Amino acid sequence: MKKLVILVAVITLSSCSMEKKFSVDACPKWADNIHNPDNEEFVEEVAFNLGIYTSQVTQAQFNKRYEL
Repeated sequence: MKKLVILVAVITLSSCSMEKKFSVDACPKWADNIHNPDNEEFVEEVAFNLGIYTSQVTQAQFNKRYEL
């Protein structure tokens, strides 16, 4: 029974990343995430403006730049 509950939780939590076509409505938190591939351009802009590598950009820096 525990395994079933864990399996259902994993499927539910990962359902947004399992979709082939990204849907902002289905996963609003993912839409503004620095790890979302759709935000790569914006992460690069934050890095450029701060003079750091893209891998050093934090979610807080991203949020501050785009006022989330």
